[in-house]
Amino acid sequence: MNKCKGIGVSPGIAIGKVILLNRSFEMVLKIKLKEEEVEREVERYLGALKRAEEEITLLEQKAKKIFPADISTVFHAHLLMVTDEIFTKKIPEHIRKHKINSEWAVQEKILKIQEQLKATQDQYFQERIQDIQDVAKHILSALQTFDHQVLTALNEESIIVSNELAPSDILLVHHPKIIGFATQEGGETSHTAIMAKAMHIPAVLSAKEIMKYAKNGNMAIIDGNQGVVIFNPDQKLIKEYKKKKEKEEERILKQKQVLEIPDKTKDGIPFKLLSNLELLEELDVVKKNGAKGVGLYRSEFLYIIGYPHIPSEEEHFYAYKKILEAMGDFEVTIRTFDLGGRKFAKETLHFHEGNPVLGMRGIRLCLNAPEIFRPQLKGLLRASLYGNLKIMIPMVCCVDEVIETRKILEELKRELKKEGKKFKENIPLGIMVEVPSCAFILNALEPYVEFFSLGTNDLIQYTLAVDRNNPNVSNIFSPLHPAILKIIKMVADFGKERGKEVSVCGEMAGNPIHAGLLFGLGIRTFSMEPYFIPEVKSLLTSIDSKSLEEIAYKALQMPTVKAVNECLIEEMGKIFPKGLLCQI
Repeated sequence: MNKCKGIGVSPGIAIGKVILLNRSFEMVLKIKLKEEEVEREVERYLGALKRAEEEITLLEQKAKKIFPADISTVFHAHLLMVTDEIFTKKIPEHIRKHKINSEWAVQEKILKIQEQLKATQDQYFQERIQDIQDVAKHILSALQTFDHQVLTALNEESIIVSNELAPSDILLVHHPKIIGFATQEGGETSHTAIMAKAMHIPAVLSAKEIMKYAKNGNMAIIDGNQGVVIFNPDQKLIKEYKKKKEKEEERILKQKQVLEIPDKTKDGIPFKLLSNLELLEELDVVKKNGAKGVGLYRSEFLYIIGYPHIPSEEEHFYAYKKILEAMGDFEVTIRTFDLGGRKFAKETLHFHEGNPVLGMRGIRLCLNAPEIFRPQLKGLLRASLYGNLKIMIPMVCCVDEVIETRKILEELKRELKKEGKKFKENIPLGIMVEVPSCAFILNALEPYVEFFSLGTNDLIQYTLAVDRNNPNVSNIFSPLHPAILKIIKMVADFGKERGKEVSVCGEMAGNPIHAGLLFGLGIRTFSMEPYFIPEVKSLLTSIDSKSLEEIAYKALQMPTVKAVNECLIEEMGKIFPKGLLCQI
């Protein structure tokens, strides 16, 4: 039995037989050409390029039938790549200059591009390597007259394991018997992650060494909740996971019964449970899980999915309109582009950053790139007519950023009036509290905002100076650090005093035990992945507010993460429904 840890990008448990996909380049030989053979080889290459373009077009058409438009645009981006001069001019030039065969020329050029992208040390760029490889694979397939692996006669539930999966691979293996994905490469913003979520099947990416242990036909378990892949599990472990899967399904069904009761604690104190949203097709899941609105729509996914295309004002407008209309009278908070850091925006940065997480990111990047920011804000203003819209700015560290954003909004309102386009005048504007400096200048920020939202994921990272994706220090990353609890309490108290709503939209909000602690610290609005809403509501409706406030007071006195954790286990064990402590 072998266990590999990765990133769980789509929740759930899958148990099935391994289907191993080899995503490396096929064996390519270098062949030196005679002078009279060169132009014929260039013609052969251009013919293969045309066939590759036709194949990607067919995949795009298939994607439109399976996925919503915002995901099928991946293949439109691939079509744009096929027509890029790298493929249309550079490779033919390479063939002519070096008098070599097309396959070798394609491989050399792609490997060179890969090295250049890897040298950026930026996760977003490195994840785009997969797109370029996918296009190259189509061309090589056309040159060598072989097809991608297609699964036709699957009779057993199976799990796809690969070094990486391109969007075209996912489409070609789209099959009711494929119940999970696991890859050695890839990240949370990769197209594989996005498409796995859209298909609602468990997926774990960036699981190191899985190619070492994966064997065709062997059993494997994917735990998308914990980000774990287990190869060759014994029968005892398989039974345990089957039981865990059944219990999870039963628990979800049972907890959904609680959605009909009011969002109030046992002693009648109201709270609000909202959903985080990344993909438009998740709207049905949001509503089915009882969310009373969207507390965080990560709008940057419009950019990431459509890369290299930058969304226009119209595309922004229609995307936001769709969300607002789907949610009716419920509030919808749309966060402006949080690009940069690990979600690198190539078009706006024409230089390399040594430490992008502390560089041009979020509102800094947007203010520096009006060609991206202004169309988004205009789209938001126009969409405001179709629902209860709130706009939120990420990565705020100073008052000037909020003042400048408000100034741009007023300019755009004047533009829209001249264009004869309508919008709501008073749209609530709020900020993410995730940079520590922001938490200490609330007095200065308060006149310019209508609400605050604590982004606990980044707040922890920046307060503790720790990258949770770095295995050497990830053990330090904890939402229960005393400093984090004190900042949350400070912001919650300030919001209550000034009558400004304070929400939490990080992973902390979706953990039932942590949600109970947050309630005790003064938080009344929570935004989380929709699947966690029934469980959090089940807990909060079964206890009284005074008990949680007492527990939070005790937790605030603790000096270490370990002490806070032990305090929660002891105190919450006395009042929480049986079985929920396992969520810590």
